[in-house]
Amino acid sequence: MPARVSVGQGLRWCGVAILLTLIGLVVFVVQLPHAMLGEDIAPADGIVALTGDNGRLGPAVELLEKNKGQRLLITGVYPKTTKQDLKILTQGAARFDCCADLGFEATSTRGNAREAAQWAAAHRYKSLIVVTADYHMPRSLLEF
Repeated sequence: MPARVSVGQGLRWCGVAILLTLIGLVVFVVQLPHAMLGEDIAPADGIVALTGDNGRLGPAVELLEKNKGQRLLITGVYPKTTKQDLKILTQGAARFDCCADLGFEATSTRGNAREAAQWAAAHRYKSLIVVTADYHMPRSLLEF
């Protein structure tokens, strides 16, 4: 048997839905992690940079150059991209040549986590620094 809803009730429910959505957005934004500077980050065994929008690779390479990790994995790299391309793009220095690895398999955040887990296991790493965008960090850490 169909329920009967008045226009006023429908508008109230739409208002409630919009209000709950806005509250959820505010909670999400407030809980975003704040960007940390290289000096504030404790060293780890390895560094993992998730490709995506701009601003992820430079900080990851900087952490590598400051010896915050033994090696760097850049995961989700476009298959035609070379290590030299990324070195030039990120202004990588001496440690980039020896200690940066490229992962070409990942096409999603879950794939990034899988690729990073295999890389960390192969190097017997127990701790990682994950570099991604602030809005992407909660999902990334959930997948990792």
